[in-house]
Amino acid sequence: MEVLGKTAPDQNIDESKPLPVLEYVLELVSKAKQASRRLASLPTATKDQALLAMAEALEAQSDELL
Repeated sequence: MEVLGKTAPDQNIDESKPLPVLEYVLELVSKAKQASRRLASLPTATKDQALLAMAEALEAQSDELL
């Protein structure tokens, strides 16, 4: 099964071959865990600033996402 016929958005993956859903999700989970460990040591103000930037980007692209 493919993720809606799309490839995983990762530059290290051969984008011509769609990943099975389970493999795609497991890869995302792994990357999220790695990122959370790195982000945990950052100052609160830095994390807050990053969250605000992400929220603004989501709002700016809401038409494309929905």
